[in-house]
Amino acid sequence: ERAFEMADFLVEQQLPDGQYGMYNTDTGEKTKASSEEMQSEALFGYFYNTGDMCLGAYHLYMLYHEVLREEGIEHSSWKEAAQKCIRFAIRMTGEDGSLGRNYNASGQCDKYAPSISEALMAMDYMYEDTKDESIRECQLKIEHWLYRTFIRTNNYADGCMDGGAWSAAVHLRKTTM
Repeated sequence: ERAFEMADFLVEQQLPDGQYGMYNTDTGEKTKASSEEMQSEALFGYFYNTGDMCLGAYHLYMLYHEVLREEGIEHSSWKEAAQKCIRFAIRMTGEDGSLGRNYNASGQCDKYAPSISEALMAMDYMYEDTKDESIRECQLKIEHWLYRTFIRTNNYADGCMDGGAWSAAVHLRKTTM
């Protein structure tokens, strides 16, 4: 029952572009980050961490499938919200495969960091469900960027999960870097 409440909350809180804002549970209001939390005044007002949003989308997507399989109940809004969030991360991915940590309403990110493995997990899950090759292509671009930018340089994969959440797609392992 609590999982259903949380899933419905995610659906209700989602912004039109697929992001999630920060939510103050004490006041029941959506909030934005203060400028002290950002690396520059110009990026004040970002929404929520890309990796965390995608981790929530990943679990929401899995819950959708689990409830459908076990109870025969289809909560299509859960699946749609999960896909919308994952597609936000896909849209934010640069041509070089870069994916920012946090984005504001203007689509600017505060910094690039290796802690985006959750986006890769969510994309992988959505690809397995939809077989949409554009998802796989985006995922591979991000994996190559992550490798070139962080892993090859200092053998560092992920700041928040110590690299344990994501392993590169088979395609990346077969390519020369």
